[in-house]
Order: sequence, then structure tokens, then C-alpha cells
Amino acid sequence: MGSVCFISNQTKTLFYDKIAERLTNKGVTVYWIVVNLKYYKMLVKKYGKNNVLYLPLNISRLSKPFNLKINDLLYADRRLKNIPDRGIKYLKNIQPYIFDFISTRQVQIVLGEQTYAYECLIFRIVNNFIEGSVAISAYLSRYPALHYCFYSDESFSREIFPSTNKASNYSSRSESIGSDYKKIIKSHISNSKSFAYNFHKFMRFVKITDYDKQDPTWKSNTRWDKLKKNVKNYINIAGYSIIPKVEVSAIKEVPGNSIVFPLHLQPELNIDTAGRYFDNQYEAIINIWRQLGPEDCLFIKEHPVAIGNRGYVFYKKLLSKPNIKILNHQCDVSGILNECDYVFTISGTMGLEAAILGKKVFCMAPTSYDRLSTVATPNIEMFRSSLNIELLYEKCITNKGGWSIDEYKDHMEKFSYPGDAEGDFLGNPSSWDGHNINNVAKVIEGLL
Repeated sequence: MGSVCFISNQTKTLFYDKIAERLTNKGVTVYWIVVNLKYYKMLVKKYGKNNVLYLPLNISRLSKPFNLKINDLLYADRRLKNIPDRGIKYLKNIQPYIFDFISTRQVQIVLGEQTYAYECLIFRIVNNFIEGSVAISAYLSRYPALHYCFYSDESFSREIFPSTNKASNYSSRSESIGSDYKKIIKSHISNSKSFAYNFHKFMRFVKITDYDKQDPTWKSNTRWDKLKKNVKNYINIAGYSIIPKVEVSAIKEVPGNSIVFPLHLQPELNIDTAGRYFDNQYEAIINIWRQLGPEDCLFIKEHPVAIGNRGYVFYKKLLSKPNIKILNHQCDVSGILNECDYVFTISGTMGLEAAILGKKVFCMAPTSYDRLSTVATPNIEMFRSSLNIELLYEKCITNKGGWSIDEYKDHMEKFSYPGDAEGDFLGNPSSWDGHNINNVAKVIEGLL
């Protein structure tokens, strides 16, 4: 019946385990790659030691690694970048284990995220060095809503595995762009304010539960680390609250061009992995600002979940530049898009929303919607040589070609599957329902 290897990623392991149970019952052979000791013990007990590869931080060297640019992965990793010497050693040491485990077992599909360096490394090894195997991620498609697509590239920009169940795809046309993603954001905000969430967080601080110093993804293992992180977060929230902000009406009053840049939550997959090489958002903003004329204005909108991630100094440095303003993060997105002339993004959903409305969009990183004819992808040479932002946009889209809005929608509907294969329990607990789990398992089974 085929074989699947799941990449264990903290609590998402439990979501994958539910899918794996269904696949096992259908005769599919299930393997795991895991970095956390607690989950390793759980998975070995359930699936057998031969079916689980454990990659702790102190793993020994087996043989010579592949010639891969692992500095690229170290730079964006949430923990390993803080222990660079040990991090490089770890990323070198685990490579032969990954290759041997996947190739000798002739695994057909490797399924996981690409949030951490070890996950991205697995993808690079499988997709470049192991014939007959493919590493894929499943992510919400943004369009159509309430659907997901499969990706094997690190930018999650080119969908693979078209759906055969096309009839159900059209049922979500009435849903707004990215409505499922926005629902998850609202759920995270609501949970973060709840007593139960904060009490659980406090108890984890008191007890230091699940401490695993050999887990390469855990940056804040000690009470001191957790205390520093939380104190900094509260200070940043206070700093953001006193930063001067403007409303949508300020966009309308701009005499020249109005450009909106929505900030990404960071660290986060869409910016650190998909937006690789544009992940320094301050530098990206300054490069955009340098394109403005004297009558133009650049509006920065904070991500609602990211409040507390960036400090007072970050916003103050931006506001020290002429023609930059901070939008109130509660501003309605549709109102912003109605008033602005351009949306400039790394890989955000607002870029897609703007493009579907026919607005002029700059998108720095590869995305699923950069194939639209109205979406511009500038490079450094274009930044340097364009006289103003209008000419920058024209230079980007001249001779580009690309899809119409209807062509984009038709493509996404063809390659999307109804449901949620991400399993974000805090953001979308309904994704853990038996109906959704069964549907996701059935889709994966059909890919084998």
C-alpha cells in the first residue's frame, strides 16, 4: 500500500499520529523522524524502533555530509542560530542518518513542515538526493478558503498533486480570501487572552515541563530564559501601545502614491522559510522607502499576533524616516486596500487579497500568487535603476505575462483539497475532528 514518513514537530506530532493511525489501518507503512525524546519514546512504543529515526542535538557523526549550504538553514533557525558552532555540527551530523533512513526503507512520501532547520534539511536531502521519494508540506491555500494544497518547494509557491475531488472545491467560492487563515489568527489572539491559556503557560514556567536539552528546536528551556522572553514581550507590548498610529483616512490624504507594507509575525515559517533572503523586515522596509518620491507615503501595518515581538525602538527608527507612518493594526484590511495605490509584501496574504481586487502588488519572495499578471517581483537591479515607484512597477511587469485572476482561481481549485491538513490545535481545533482527520488520511493514501 505504500509508505509515509512523518516529520515530528512538537505538538503537531499528535495531529500526524492521528492521521498515521488511519493510514496504518489501511495497510500503509508509517515511519517517523523525531527530535524530541518524549515523542521518540511515544512513537517507538507505537510504531517500533525500526520505524523511528531519532535526531537529538548530541547525535554523533556517521560519515561525510552532502555539499549543502547549511549556513542558509542555520541563519533562520530559532534555536541553532544562537548556538552556531554546535548548530553547524548538528546539521552536518544528521545528514547521513536522514539519507540512510529514507533511502533504505524506500519511503515514498515524507510529510512535514519546514519551520526548523532540521526539517528544511530533510526536504533538501529527499528532494535532491533520493530517487523515488518526495518531501511535501500541506498548507492552507488562502484561496479557495477552507482548503489546503501540497508543496515540495521551500517557498510553498508551486502546488503539486492536483485534486480529483473537484466538485467540493467550488463550495468555498463564497468565502473571502484567506478567511480560514484569519480565523486561526483570531483564535490565537483569543486564546492568548484566556485564563486557561495563561494559567497553563504559568504552570509550564513553574514546573519547566517537557524539558529536553537535546531537542534542537527548544530555545527557552530554563526558567531564566522563559522569564526574559516574557518580560521582553510585555515591555514590547507597552512600547507599541505608545507609538503614534494613523487610521485608514490618512492613506486617503496622501497627495502622491500610498504604499502599504504588512509586517509578518516573526519567527514564522512564511517569512523565515518562504521569505528567505528577505527575512530582515526592517531592511526590506528601508529598501521600499528609498523608492518613494516627496509626495509618497509608506504605511506599515503590524501583524495582530506579532504585537510584543518588536520593541519600541523598531517602530521609532521607522518613524524617524520622512514619509513613513504606522497604521493601527485594527484597521480593516478591505478599507486599506480600497484606499492604497500599492501593496508591498514579502509573501503575505494581503498581497493576494490586493491582487484579486486588481490592485498593484509587489511581492518580494516566490508565492502561489506571484504568477498573476499584476503582481510584480522586483530585484536589486530594478530597485537601483528605477526613477520612482511607478516606473519600478512598470519595469517589473513589462513582458512578464502571467495569469488572469480567473486562471489563478481555476488553478488553485484544481490543486486544493477541502479541509485542514496543518492541525493547528490552538488556531483551529476543529481540524482535529475525526471527519477532517479521516479526509486528510484518505487524501495522503491516494497520493501513494
